[in-house]
Amino acid sequence: MRTTISWARVVLAILPVAAGCGGGFEARPPESRALVSDDDLARFEEHGVTIHPGLTPPDVSGTYLHDSVGIVDVSGPAGADRQFCNLRETLARYRGDRMMVRDVASIGPGCNGFTHIDGVSMSGSDHCFTLYFRDEATAAGCTSHAVRVISGCVGANGLTDYREGWFDDLQEGAGCAKLIECGLLPPVGSVSVIEERDGLVAKVPSH
Repeated sequence: MRTTISWARVVLAILPVAAGCGGGFEARPPESRALVSDDDLARFEEHGVTIHPGLTPPDVSGTYLHDSVGIVDVSGPAGADRQFCNLRETLARYRGDRMMVRDVASIGPGCNGFTHIDGVSMSGSDHCFTLYFRDEATAAGCTSHAVRVISGCVGANGLTDYREGWFDDLQEGAGCAKLIECGLLPPVGSVSVIEERDGLVAKVPSH
């Protein structure tokens, strides 16, 4: 799996900006289990992320605009009042119907980063889906390794019921303690969940 991460991953996913269907998760691709354990999924569900099982996920390929990102839940001391960058997210199929590539660009004042991850595993059925992946980011002398899930459903104009949950399962470097102390990095194991507050991640028309 190839991952390209910039400082912006921290901005859009961990740090503050500077200036439907579902139930159970026993039926999911083996690739997803190598990325996110059942115990981790149970933790995400406890914090409001619906896990959509199944081996026939919908086609979510396309580009989507996140323009009302907000925090839903956070289990650690960092930041229930955090603000987030708006995002432009592109999802594309990769090696079959249950593996995806995810590109995310942060947009807006102070938001100019880019994240690329391939080998994202996908479960789901009917109109609803869950994505499973891991990523890492390095900033200010700290490298954080995150476990992530995204869930939602495909609607006529984009994605609905969208939530993304993550937690760091490893942090390495002398700078991590300072970032945690300043409230800029949640400690290892602290679950964060964001949603699209206006209810729709609008699909960008293709030209």
